[in-house]
Amino acid sequence: MISAKMSLLFLTEKSMILKIIIASAFVVVLLFSLETHSQQVTFLFRHGTYLDEMPIAALETTNGDYVVVARQGIWPPSTNSYNVLFLKLDSNGDSTDSAIIPDPKGNCYINSLIADTGGQFFGVGTFRQSATEMSIWLIKMDENLNLLWEKVYQTNCELLGTVQGFVNSFNELIIYGDGYTGVSTYDDLFILKVSETGDSITCNFYPDAASERTWIMVENQNTGNYLLMIFGRYQINTNSWGQILTVEYDLNITGIDAIPWNLFLYHNLILLNGSLVLSGIKIISQASNALNLLGIVLSDTSYVIQTADTLGSMDPDTLSYPGYISNLDTTISHTLYYGGTFHQDNYLVFSYYDSWILLARYDYNLNLIWQKFYGGDLYYGLWGLRATSDGGCLLLCSTFDDQVQTDERDILIMKVDSNGIITGSDTPPGIRIQDAILCPNPGDAYCVAILAAQQPEATLLIYDLSGRIMLEQQLNQYRTRILTAELPAGTYVYQFLSREKIIGSGKWVKR
Repeated sequence: MISAKMSLLFLTEKSMILKIIIASAFVVVLLFSLETHSQQVTFLFRHGTYLDEMPIAALETTNGDYVVVARQGIWPPSTNSYNVLFLKLDSNGDSTDSAIIPDPKGNCYINSLIADTGGQFFGVGTFRQSATEMSIWLIKMDENLNLLWEKVYQTNCELLGTVQGFVNSFNELIIYGDGYTGVSTYDDLFILKVSETGDSITCNFYPDAASERTWIMVENQNTGNYLLMIFGRYQINTNSWGQILTVEYDLNITGIDAIPWNLFLYHNLILLNGSLVLSGIKIISQASNALNLLGIVLSDTSYVIQTADTLGSMDPDTLSYPGYISNLDTTISHTLYYGGTFHQDNYLVFSYYDSWILLARYDYNLNLIWQKFYGGDLYYGLWGLRATSDGGCLLLCSTFDDQVQTDERDILIMKVDSNGIITGSDTPPGIRIQDAILCPNPGDAYCVAILAAQQPEATLLIYDLSGRIMLEQQLNQYRTRILTAELPAGTYVYQFLSREKIIGSGKWVKR
């Protein structure tokens, strides 16, 4: 028989365990409900004028608003007409403020927004100092888009690339980029370290006999250094299209490694617990038969690949590009967002193609959770993305409508929830969100059906404009090539059906 004392102890321990289980479950439910509740705030924001405009970077303020910086000017950029446009949106996607910073001498750009304390933020970019010199440009603004101060750092460079920056663990600003001095035919790397007040601490140029271009630089606090991803080969041939440079805190380069899996351009890099996630173009073939996919790699810190994945169509007529400035971010729920442009025109900035914004969500082991396609009615481009505090994602897009526009793009900002959905009926004119698409569009002797990861199988139906079914095919894989040579030239309507629901639809043109 169990004594009363032992019985009380047993009941107490059992009660404590039960309380712990209930408390743990409550925390999980609370976190889930907070994320789910906040996911309901999604929106579409459109901005367009007669000028060419594209959103470059964004940050989320402490009260849940968003600040977006964009380029605004007259195409082409060689006209020295591009200014900086700031837009402020509230958490519902309504515009609450805007500001324009012009440059009377020529183009000026802000490529990075970096949050600071007290609701203030930094902007990092470039400034046209004179007809023969571009300078590094650092600005400080408050959440009301007031310019607090600015600093200009001379470089003796005729041209500068996409200069970006971040704040390190010592509260110093690290600004990095590449520039053309005019002395040689090459672009050289540079890194500038400045204080929070904009005072220059040190600057290193890295002259080399080859040309290099910077993409992304991050701090690795575990190893006490920085990692800088570049296009080109600095000093040595690593038999890759790009390199990862190890840069010490004193800005000396101490390591040169090849980018894993030969990823090419449009790189982003995220440090996880003892691992790296890297993005870029995965080139399958080159030259006239070019084939580009969105590539993503999980590697250890020695750049040994643990797993890799691609997104896009294995078809040379349907190229995919990662987001041009930022394309990779991590969420509060330990997942990854990765995005790009699907069906991009490889030769034209302003194209008659109908393209899509592609967004995918992965777990930290690079298992694909879902992917979504947005658009398909205009020529879209993804410039950047940013995971938001509620577990959703902010997509910075440009659109071009060849029917009404000439050499100018409009801004489209999409805020999606953690399932990639935009909800609500009070948003501006909507956008198609699909789990399956048909490309290339227009097509010819074939088309390619693409199913999202969460849709393992579907039925494709292609109708003529009278509603007659012209083609029906069962699909059970991510990409399926479908012969359409026998279809007469013209416009068709397509539907993807899965479990008696339409998961994708649109018009497809046979040339």
